[in-house]
Amino acid sequence: MRLLRRRHHQSYPRFADTGADAPALAIEAIAHDRGLSYVELDVVGEANYQAALEALAGPTDEDGKHQLVDVTLRCEPLNPYDTNAVRVEAMGQLVGYIPRPTAAVLSPAMQSACGGIVEGLGIIVGGWSGPEDEGHYGIRCWLARKDLERIHVYCDEVRRPVARSTSRRTVGR
Repeated sequence: MRLLRRRHHQSYPRFADTGADAPALAIEAIAHDRGLSYVELDVVGEANYQAALEALAGPTDEDGKHQLVDVTLRCEPLNPYDTNAVRVEAMGQLVGYIPRPTAAVLSPAMQSACGGIVEGLGIIVGGWSGPEDEGHYGIRCWLARKDLERIHVYCDEVRRPVARSTSRRTVGR
């Protein structure tokens, strides 16, 4: 089952910013290669995990980062702030959370269908520094549509809101 698949030390190339939505284009290429369709989920709280994101992507530089990583979404039913909390991890490091409304849909389904853990793809973005400004790190997260459907969660229930960007869509087939 793809939900609990682990990739051991698989290296991914860094994707240069093409002026378009480079992270979405990278995921679209991967989706095409794998014959899959991915759905982007919003991630919040990355500001609290800048050290972990920097450790994974490397120090800030003039060009910034587009570092492809495997992500694990893990339910936190004992979280004191939200029993439906779903944490986002990259290489075992906590890097953010799925927003409450989406977690309220995902968490019960994940806990009942797959032990509270689902794997997907992520791209660490940001991390640029220049003479006049700098960008904090963030992470974008995608899950395979097939994996979501296996746990009886459908795209419209979890897809990242369109209002945040013009490129929020399902990628692949």
